[in-house]
Amino acid sequence: MKCVYCDASNYGSGCIYSPVNVHAHMDEPNNCIYCGSPNTASRCPYNPYGENHVKGNIMYQKIKEQLKKSAVLTHIFEVLEQKNNLSYKSPLDRFYKRLAESIKKFSEPFLDSFLLREQTIFENINFEDKIKISKIQNQLLIKIKDLKSTITEANCSLPPEIVERVLINAIIESCDSNK
Repeated sequence: MKCVYCDASNYGSGCIYSPVNVHAHMDEPNNCIYCGSPNTASRCPYNPYGENHVKGNIMYQKIKEQLKKSAVLTHIFEVLEQKNNLSYKSPLDRFYKRLAESIKKFSEPFLDSFLLREQTIFENINFEDKIKISKIQNQLLIKIKDLKSTITEANCSLPPEIVERVLINAIIESCDSNK
């Protein structure tokens, strides 16, 4: 029973290598990865993303799904890189086409966004704009945390295929300019 990030045996906060400063144990598939509890009810004291226990076997399934999705996105990126005009025969046709167009159109800023962590966003900005930027950033952080929490709760109570379809439908509807 060791943390996947730092090999410590304890649970809770204090993991210096974890992105959320919390130890995660994946070696017991039927126990919560954050607190080690075999319970399935909510109220995990250490889960940084919500109140529910997260079982190791469920986490493995999520990782497996994310790997599949990564493979699909990698294929799309490769197709775009070759500038192939491939027409998709899929129920997600509109989504793939919009994604492909967006990536193709904005590829350089998209790649440059990975460098943003190295740059300060407050460089050469006056004090009033710094306050505006700070407020916008805080609002976005709250909304992103809410979205992550909603998705986590949905994944705990619904099959992953349904959650994925709901998420895709929400993305498509929010991007649909005809509504």
